[in-house]
Amino acid sequence: MQDAGKGWQIYGKRLSEKGGYITMNSDAPLTSLNQSVKYLEAALRLDPKNASTIQALVETKEAIGRIDAQANPTKGMQDFSDALSLIAQAPESDRQSVEMQQIRARLLDLLGWGLGQMGDFKGSLARLEEARPIVDAQAAADPSNLGTGFRRMDLYRSIGLVEGYAGHPKESLEYLETSTKILDDLVRRDAANRTYPVLLAEMQGRVANLLVEAGRKPDAEPYARASVAYFRTLGERPDATPSQLMECVRSLAEIGVPALRDYPAALRFAQRANQLAEGKNPGVLGYLAEAYALNKNYSKAAESAERGLGDMGPTKPGEPPSRLRGWLRQEAGEYKAKAR
Repeated sequence: MQDAGKGWQIYGKRLSEKGGYITMNSDAPLTSLNQSVKYLEAALRLDPKNASTIQALVETKEAIGRIDAQANPTKGMQDFSDALSLIAQAPESDRQSVEMQQIRARLLDLLGWGLGQMGDFKGSLARLEEARPIVDAQAAADPSNLGTGFRRMDLYRSIGLVEGYAGHPKESLEYLETSTKILDDLVRRDAANRTYPVLLAEMQGRVANLLVEAGRKPDAEPYARASVAYFRTLGERPDATPSQLMECVRSLAEIGVPALRDYPAALRFAQRANQLAEGKNPGVLGYLAEAYALNKNYSKAAESAERGLGDMGPTKPGEPPSRLRGWLRQEAGEYKAKAR
């Protein structure tokens, strides 16, 4: 049963990774992953302390949570919480293994990030800070390991962003600067990796904006120039993905050094992102709305924001506030007023 459960897990993960999260139909991977849960839970009933079965079930729950969180953040957070509870059922020696601690830190990061997106900044930061000693220790124990470095960078990025959402710019800058330094090192050590430069340019832009807000414009300019130069080039590439193009829009539209902004290019990139996402991604539509507004086309901006809200569907009973939904509502109201 354990082998069958792992097999369905692998198949479900591959289906989700093949489809991606921008336009993915979640039915097929969820069917396979739920089948994995049935087999692994049956195996666990026969041997409740089997660490291998527990770990496999935790990883399946994580995969389900990643999919659920796209359409239903509350359900995704519950999946991650359930997975964390499962870890607690493993024997102490297995709970403290490097691999299990790594999974635990990853789940805490996912849960903390999701809570932050829903406006629970206190709960978010508590989970993220709980993960920090784990990733710090693992990175320190194996400094040559790119994977542990990346996980540390990702966690510090999450903490920095949530600190910013919570209105703590000083703390946000501190964590994002650390994240940027880690990424800069990763880019130098793995020049072939195509993900690291995108994240580095994103972090450089965020650090630049926080430095400008802190009154440190001279310190901000090198970060800002590096970020804009990278995203301008990336946005023109024919293989740029919707998520990459959204970062291009954000950089060229929102960089804290006004002389570096390029609103027409931001609109072109947003239109391409929306075309690639087939007009079905609320986040892309939010950036498209912003780009239209910056180019003074307020009717198109309002239309894009309202389409994004429509794609999110109505608020479900008991659903907590969503940053994306709130942003789209604010855009729709503001741009409709300006279009009159």
